[in-house]
Amino acid sequence: MASRLASVPEIARRRTAAVAGLFGALFCAVGVMALVGDVNVFIKVLGGFVLLGAVVLSLAAWGLLSSIRVDRYAAEFEAEMVQAIAEHDATCGCGSSHDMDAMTTTGCDHDGKGGDCAHDCSTCTLAALKH
Repeated sequence: MASRLASVPEIARRRTAAVAGLFGALFCAVGVMALVGDVNVFIKVLGGFVLLGAVVLSLAAWGLLSSIRVDRYAAEFEAEMVQAIAEHDATCGCGSSHDMDAMTTTGCDHDGKGGDCAHDCSTCTLAALKH
């Protein structure tokens, strides 16, 4: 199932991640400068909150970049599955639909285990996809 973020174009996510990362770096620099200087407690507390904001922005940038990587892996996986199904002709040509979890057939008059049923898990062409 695709996330809502997958509907956002990759270039927009990259740009948003870059902006969030830059602001995170800027906030980090400001927060460190506020904590290092000889200032009152209010400025030091404010510097701590700015550093917390830098962490949040950095995590948001990392999440956006990770979502791009996850979407690419999902697309590669789907392409490999489509290719494997096409290579193995997952329909088997027998007219029955196959249950990938049980490696038996559904829609058959038999349960795949009966003596007169021609559907066998060891001879099914989908067996190669199970591994």
